[in-house]
Amino acid sequence: MPSVWSPTVEQFEEHYQLSCRRCGHRWPLVYTVRRQMEPDGDSQEVYFRRGLPASSPWAGRPCPRCADQRVDVRMTHRRPLPPLRSAG
Repeated sequence: MPSVWSPTVEQFEEHYQLSCRRCGHRWPLVYTVRRQMEPDGDSQEVYFRRGLPASSPWAGRPCPRCADQRVDVRMTHRRPLPPLRSAG
């Protein structure tokens, strides 16, 4: 009987520091990131904030103070979380 492929989903808690190039405002964001490797070698990442799906930190988030789009993003910390097993 052939085995059924069931990928492991890696999870990380990632901390980011964002800073506005216009007004200098800085703010942190924390994400849970799930990365799944596909059988063909491709990977898929899904970002979550507060348990809900979210856009990645590089998705053009405006400054909350001045609404300017010129925002720098820097990962400051990454912590592995227990892996998930994909249903299937």
